[in-house]
Amino acid sequence: MNKNKFKKGDLLIIKWIDSYSNSRWYTDDEVDNWLEDKCIITSVGYLYVKTKRYIAIYADVYTGEKARFMKIPMGIIKKIRRVN
Repeated sequence: MNKNKFKKGDLLIIKWIDSYSNSRWYTDDEVDNWLEDKCIITSVGYLYVKTKRYIAIYADVYTGEKARFMKIPMGIIKKIRRVN
């Protein structure tokens, strides 16, 4: 993910790993299976800013104002792609 690859306002598709939990009892084999990356989220939004620590996107624009911001830590991002 080259820092200059995306510019402010680009429409992006971001795949990232969400955290999740469960409170039932597990065997070791079940835990190993449960720990696999199964909660992959796909978010779509316009780039507001990308830093070494996070990316911030927004979903809505109206008369110059922006809404529905989301900040995703870079460490949980699997893939970022610009929509052409």
